[in-house]
Amino acid sequence: MTKLRLHKIAFLDTNVLHFMDLYLRQAKDGRIFPFGDDPAAAKKHLNTTIKDTSLKSSLNKGLNVIEYLGRTNCRVEYSSASELELMAGRARGTAIKNAAAEGIPDRMWTRFPESEISDRLIAADLTAIGDTVKGFRTLLHEARIDVAVGGTDRTRDVLELAKNVMGLAYMSPIDSVIYAAALMAEADQMVSDDGYLRKTVNRLKKESVTKRQLESLMAAVFLRKPSSITLPDAMGIPHRRR
Repeated sequence: MTKLRLHKIAFLDTNVLHFMDLYLRQAKDGRIFPFGDDPAAAKKHLNTTIKDTSLKSSLNKGLNVIEYLGRTNCRVEYSSASELELMAGRARGTAIKNAAAEGIPDRMWTRFPESEISDRLIAADLTAIGDTVKGFRTLLHEARIDVAVGGTDRTRDVLELAKNVMGLAYMSPIDSVIYAAALMAEADQMVSDDGYLRKTVNRLKKESVTKRQLESLMAAVFLRKPSSITLPDAMGIPHRRR
């Protein structure tokens, strides 16, 4: 028996969460959509005030996803593994910033292992990084986005499923965990800016053999018939509706 639910579930991967976090922090400071004005005004604000091309692109991606989620009234879920990945990225970024201030020469950047990162971080850095990532949940709620974090991440089931997914198609370890979490959430769609991940997820659903294998794996977890299982589609960053 399939579960009854009122909203579609959109499962977000880590890069999409990054774009949304980046945008929401700017939007809250500037009192623009979804904290004020409308999406069109927010886009105009970004395009006229942000000079850095890469930053502008990332902010617009965050805006587009947030507008799409509101427009489609999707329930949002994401894996706690993505929060771990965001924390690791911020930690590395902080260490690189500190190293750059030292004036490290070019050749030393090719030798920047975990020990170098750890040596350039203090306890206060790691506490601040953890608080920032946790604060993203609050931002989402303030933006009136219906979100659940790791609620379906039954760790053992997710990890076992991730290993089975890796047996069907190659993904990076973190992507296999995120996809497994999306399957456990019974998501309708995955939103990702990673072209390879999107292509792989859609191929797994399209190819009849892998589709049946995944449906059987999920049916065993949920104690349901394989015919009741629906695999998620993968989509990229949506375009803003004019």
